[in-house]
Amino acid sequence: MTSRHRGNAVQGLWVLALSAWAQLGAAEPRITTAVADGKGKVAVNVVYYAEDTCVRLVDVREGPPSTIERPRRTLVVTVELESTGTRCEQKLRTLERTIIVDDRAGVKSVEVLFVDHAGKFIRSARPPIDRPEDRDEME
Repeated sequence: MTSRHRGNAVQGLWVLALSAWAQLGAAEPRITTAVADGKGKVAVNVVYYAEDTCVRLVDVREGPPSTIERPRRTLVVTVELESTGTRCEQKLRTLERTIIVDDRAGVKSVEVLFVDHAGKFIRSARPPIDRPEDRDEME
């Protein structure tokens, strides 16, 4: 494959990604975020992009799954995903859920672990925690 063909392939992938976002009706893609309230709680808004109609979000809970050791320097949220059915339609969907977790001093991010029903790792995200004092410094 020549570099020109590779460039065209990469450009094609960008077009596919942008059209998928347009199908979702979003001006920009949504991402997993974490916002502290300054009173000991953090709201974690979990976002997962499912590629077909069979994937569903089963559970979102504070802490790691039993199959993964707890990271020490982050808060941890486990998201359990399940693939159901045998007839799945290819369709990009946004699965989203918010959970409120306890904050800890000195923690700067949340480790979000996406796992299957057996606790097998699928992927992760690590959004920084947006803190009120960080917003005050920017003003």
